[in-house]
Amino acid sequence: MTTDRGKIAKAYAKDDFFFDLVSTLPTIAILLLKELDCYWFKFLRLKRIGTMKRYVKNFVDIFGKAINFTKSQINTAVYFSDFFLTLIFCMHFLACMWVWIGTTLDYSWIDYGNFR
Repeated sequence: MTTDRGKIAKAYAKDDFFFDLVSTLPTIAILLLKELDCYWFKFLRLKRIGTMKRYVKNFVDIFGKAINFTKSQINTAVYFSDFFLTLIFCMHFLACMWVWIGTTLDYSWIDYGNFR
């Protein structure tokens, strides 16, 4: 792991910067124009799931070695952390779809619950 900020910035510019920039542009445009419907561009952020899984795997490896886990215990912990990250993503996605359905339909559960 490096702490050199220049190397970190170069690695970020090569890997994640483009996707972060493209995924934030629709939000900026929405704030500026108020009429543009480009919210779906945020799906480009899905690319970051792989990066997050790598970070969690590295953390579990380092933590497991620090407390003297065996390799099979570390692999089991990596498997379950990957499973829970996937589960959290799926629950978030379904919740977003549920809210989207509620906001696009007339007389939906949002209208009756006074959530607007």
